[in-house]
Amino acid sequence: MSESVRAVERALDILLCFSQDGPALSLTQIAEQVGMHKSTVHRLLATLENRRFVHRDKATGLYRLGFRFIEMASLVLQDVGLRDGPSLPPAPKRRVRRDDRPRSTGRLARHLP
Repeated sequence: MSESVRAVERALDILLCFSQDGPALSLTQIAEQVGMHKSTVHRLLATLENRRFVHRDKATGLYRLGFRFIEMASLVLQDVGLRDGPSLPPAPKRRVRRDDRPRSTGRLARHLP
């Protein structure tokens, strides 16, 4: 396997470390999860940070996924037609009885399709 392909695989392995259970990770945590030396992980993270795929919090030193993923997700949504309105059939309407109407909690919720 060529060095450039191996570097891509390693970078993807780093990105796949992030999850809902671990949205913010230290360099040590990432290196342990992917089984690489911290110096290698640090170089790959620096490249990913330069391309905005990860963001390092300067106060804590923890890494998180970056805004580049939102930009790319937007392209995917445009491609499948979800951005301009879903192509899925509308949900069936159900009758709301007096006792199971939604109650106000004082909070606003934002739901994605």
